[in-house]
Amino acid sequence: MAQLVFSNEEITTLLQTLQNDQSSLRMEIGGTDSKEFRDGLKATEAVIQGIIEKLERSQQGDGIR
Repeated sequence: MAQLVFSNEEITTLLQTLQNDQSSLRMEIGGTDSKEFRDGLKATEAVIQGIIEKLERSQQGDGIR
């Protein structure tokens, strides 16, 4: 398992970037007609959401797990 160390500023920037991308991804999910493509986008969105939650926990002092 790889471990990365980020400053608080880096975590904040990464969170903002992921949240913006997640918002765009959700709009793309809503606008696509292909079920297969939509399912793939939803899987990607779930991974991004998991990363966001880990980063938010790390900002609260719980560390990243």
